[in-house]
Formats: sequence, structure tokens, C-alpha cells
Amino acid sequence: MSTRIFDIIFSLIVLILAAPLYLLLALGVKLSSKGPVFFTDIRVVGPRAYFKSQIDTSKIPSVYNKILSVKPGITGLWQVSGRSNLSYEERVALEESYVDKKSFLLDLKIILKTLPSIFLSKGAY
Repeated sequence: MSTRIFDIIFSLIVLILAAPLYLLLALGVKLSSKGPVFFTDIRVVGPRAYFKSQIDTSKIPSVYNKILSVKPGITGLWQVSGRSNLSYEERVALEESYVDKKSFLLDLKIILKTLPSIFLSKGAY
């Protein structure tokens, strides 16, 4: 766990030290183009992205369509509920549950559970 803590602290230090450079780059993008400085199709909270090979739409196509209708997230219900300790079917059920119940309070709850999940590496291999 000490290497994990080092990785996190080191990353935070690098981000803080590099912040002025990021600001200059963002300013350069903003001055040179009409588009947004940051462009992403990822939310903070949402279902994790699936590889096409993981999706078997012949089994439950409506569930996958529901899950894929929401932008993927950096963290989600699956990540804070056991990750790799869960079966694929349990993951799909959690992702579907998130889509059905998504709200600001649920997102906040997931975000608050994410930090302990990262530091404890529970369910991560």
C-alpha cells in the first residue's frame, strides 16, 4: 500500500506543479480556436465503458441499450461496490441500477465512496 500512497502523492505534486503550464496551454487553445478548452465524452460518475467484445446483446439487448444510453464515467456504482470481486452479470445489474436511479445525491454518494475504494484497492487486481 505504501507504493500506492506514493503514486497518489507524487501525482498530486506533479499536477500542482504543472498547473501553470496547463493554464497556459488552455489559454492557448481558447485564443486559437472557437471550441471548448476541454472536450470529453466522459462524466465523473456513470457506467464504465464497455468493449464491444464484452457486450452480448443477444442476451439482454434492452439492458445494454439502457446502459449505453448514458455517458460513461470515470467512477461508478460498480467501482465502489466491489469491482473485480463481482461477476460480469453483477456488474451489468449495478450499471443498470445506476441508470435507473441516477441523481445528484447518488452521484455524490458514489464520489464519496470512490476515495476509500482507491486507497484500499478493494476489488482491484
